[in-house]
Amino acid sequence: ATPAKPGCSYVNIITHYEPSHTSPESPPLIYSFPEPGSMEAMLDDIKKLRSKCDILVLSLHKGRVHTPVVLDKFEQPLCYAAIDAGADLILGGHAHVLKGIEFYKGKPIFHGMGNFITVTSALTVAANWNMAQWIERRKKMFGFEPDPEYPNYAFHPEGKQQIIAKFIINNKKITKISFIPCIVNKKGQPQIFKKSDDKGQQVFDYMQKITLEAGLNAKFDWAGEEVAVFE
Repeated sequence: ATPAKPGCSYVNIITHYEPSHTSPESPPLIYSFPEPGSMEAMLDDIKKLRSKCDILVLSLHKGRVHTPVVLDKFEQPLCYAAIDAGADLILGGHAHVLKGIEFYKGKPIFHGMGNFITVTSALTVAANWNMAQWIERRKKMFGFEPDPEYPNYAFHPEGKQQIIAKFIINNKKITKISFIPCIVNKKGQPQIFKKSDDKGQQVFDYMQKITLEAGLNAKFDWAGEEVAVFE
């Protein structure tokens, strides 16, 4: 792995492919798990920081890209270990699509914050591909093709739904957790929507749906113009 920057740790993820039956080229069972040494290094960093801060927030660059709902097998064990080591809050990014929310020992885990802002287009992302090749590659790898009405947002259609996470801290404790619904427009810009907007309810419903489908335990309710998140 690339040497970590100050304040960063790299956890190597090992992926194992197990034949599901004896037919040649049959779809394998896939297992992923953190490499023990690199995970312990991350946990050591968390333990060292614990006494130096009031609230310890861990940002993880993780998750299966362009794939709604699914959490890879390494994700929850890694997050749980981080909380056991002293993290108060985990924010996940990288998957380019929202993922569900859960609580572990009363601590919130946002498994995927979505894509939010991007300055790339299908053609600039795939500089060596023409548009037809790029679309075919997306379809084969992830089962979707970019929306032609979103030239600057060549991602999964469900990736248009985003959130801004919000946390209130009082007396060195997180006392309120919520999120603000957003949807990316055709210019690739995230826009905030409220409870009174149909699109605000759309994001609420989507987050509730993917959280339930992933078997996670967070619950949601409107609190004014924000969505309260609780266990």
